[in-house]
Order: sequence, then structure tokens, then C-alpha cells
Amino acid sequence: MAPVRTFRFKMLLLGDLGVGKSTFIKRFANGKKDQIGPLGVEIYPLEFKTTSGNICFEVWDTAGQEQSGTSALKDEYYLHADCAIIMFDHTSRLSFKRVSSWHKALIKHNPDIPIVICSNKADVRETSVTPNAIGHCLARFINKYDPNATFLEISAKANYKVQLPFLWLARECVGNPDLEFEEMHELVEPERKVQEVVTKDREKRFMEQFVSKIQELSDDEAL
Repeated sequence: MAPVRTFRFKMLLLGDLGVGKSTFIKRFANGKKDQIGPLGVEIYPLEFKTTSGNICFEVWDTAGQEQSGTSALKDEYYLHADCAIIMFDHTSRLSFKRVSSWHKALIKHNPDIPIVICSNKADVRETSVTPNAIGHCLARFINKYDPNATFLEISAKANYKVQLPFLWLARECVGNPDLEFEEMHELVEPERKVQEVVTKDREKRFMEQFVSKIQELSDDEAL
């Protein structure tokens, strides 16, 4: 039997302090810090068995260095990244507004890598950023700046859709849109529950606004 192929990808985990990045990565049962990198970042190796072979995402977490914003991270942090997650907290308008700053710092060194923009804390019903605003802004953002990006709503504390960013990135990095996880990753026990009805309604309104805005922008370009 031929040996199973293993892919390794450097993944950056970006976003403002307090949006839930460390909580997110620690939901995974084997999400244990492997090392402190040369820049003081924490590196978490996350392994997934897939239909295209084994994949190990080496997740670089900023370990609080993002407190002073994107300027606090040295250029070396971004170098040779294969993919990234940019996270914001949908109860924090400021963290949402700063997604573009994180994206700008990222693509300065990695212009063509796949990126998932994650809205965290789906378990919290109250929000400072409406689905319409998210849909409208991200449609303009992706259309104008980065066709390699996508958007997902998650809840780290509720384990809600926390595996999907890795599935999407795995498909993009390997170049196989049909790739699937052979088994879902073991997660630690959730701390909260998600109100499915509220969350699905919010996602529905986001997608309606997103698709509408993308179509509007496409029509404008065709003129």
C-alpha cells in the first residue's frame, strides 16, 4: 500500500484582540501549542484526515501581540503563509471595521492565498454589526479586493461551524473542490449553545444582501 500523502500548510490566524481567536483554536482536542515560534507567536499543528490525504495546518496565533494592531506584528510573521483566517466579533463594530486593515497587512506579503473571514460569537444574539451591513461590506470587499476570500459565521464557544473554515481552506490549498474530511475533528465540550433559528435567519439575511450586492457590482462593471 502506498504511503498516505501529508500536506503541510502555514495558516495565519488574524484579528483584533478579544475576538476569540485563541478560544477558536483551542476548541480542537489536539489543538495544543506545539512551540513558541521565533517571533513569539504560538504555533498549533492541527491535523485532518481527508479524501485527498492528510493535512496539517500549522496555525500561527499572535499570542496577544495584536493588542497594538497590525503594526505590532513583524513582517516575518506573514511570510510564506499558505492561507489565513481573519476573525472579527459581530458584537464589536470596531473589530469588523478593522478586517480591511488585517487584510491589507496580509496581502502585502501573500497576495493570492485563500482567506476565510470569520464572524465569531454566533451564540450571542445581540449584535453591533447587522447582517445587512456585513453582506454589503463584504460583497464590496471581496469584489474589489480579494476574490480568493470567503465568509463564514461561527461560534467558538458553542463549537458552531468551527470545522468549516478548515474544510474550505483545505479544498483551496490542495486544489480539490470535492475534498471532504474522512472524519470530523474531535472537539472539546461546548461552553454555550447557539440559537439555531436566530442564527439561520441572520445568515439568510446576510446571504441575501451579499448576493444582491455582488450582482449590483457585477452589473455596474458591465456598463
